[in-house]
Amino acid sequence: MKRIINIGIIGSYNFFNKDFVESEFLNFFKEKFSIDISGGNNKDIKIITGGGGEGVEWIAEHILMPKFNTDIEVVYPEWDSVYHPEAIVKINKIGKEYNYNAPLLQMEMIIALSDYVLLFFYDRDKKLPILIDKCKDFNVLYKKLI
Repeated sequence: MKRIINIGIIGSYNFFNKDFVESEFLNFFKEKFSIDISGGNNKDIKIITGGGGEGVEWIAEHILMPKFNTDIEVVYPEWDSVYHPEAIVKINKIGKEYNYNAPLLQMEMIIALSDYVLLFFYDRDKKLPILIDKCKDFNVLYKKLI
């Protein structure tokens, strides 16, 4: 049995270029493993992503996974985790506490579960240096794209 490759895909919610994301996903496997995954039966690859409603994570879940027949694990943000040591607690419009830091902690979990991470962020994005540091902390190889 082959070892499963866990590939984290994290990215901006306002990046919608599915052709670029798909191309970089394919290129990653060609460059890193010298394999062509375009054939479709890739159950030894697991995409780990955040299941965002739009942008890169939506592309990963709704286009890459079905097209390349990979496995997928979606890590959702834990908005109710107000007691997490890194939580930033805020109050929403209806007076309920929530963890403002939940998306960053979600991305940290994706990195922790991954062997490699593809980061689709613009250079000016404030999260990018934090995520690169998290990749280094977890000793996870990453590739910054965009």
